[in-house]
Amino acid sequence: MFSTTPVLPLEQPLCLAESLWQGIKTYADLTHGGIVSQAIENHPSLNPTDVQLLSLCCCELPTTVVMACMGYIEVHSFYNKKRHLAQTLVLKGRLEDFISAHRNPEAFNTAIPGDMA
Repeated sequence: MFSTTPVLPLEQPLCLAESLWQGIKTYADLTHGGIVSQAIENHPSLNPTDVQLLSLCCCELPTTVVMACMGYIEVHSFYNKKRHLAQTLVLKGRLEDFISAHRNPEAFNTAIPGDMA
């Protein structure tokens, strides 16, 4: 039987362990030429949420997965956060283009989770 309990929307980010967030950031850096570390260094106004969003966007996850990890309920909220992040990074174009420009295809063959320990 199916449950009749309603599914409640997320109101806050999933409670991911700090070590998992660090692993996601490390993976993003490995596969995108240090993009997250450079962003933190060049834009000290980035807050932890900005860093998490940038890291997740580098992982090429579906939008719904990124939204769930970040606790965003509405798609427009997600896109507003991405636009805000692009503005904080002083990008002239889209965040996706910035990320793609830093992508290192060869790193995807070597950056496996076991290497991030």
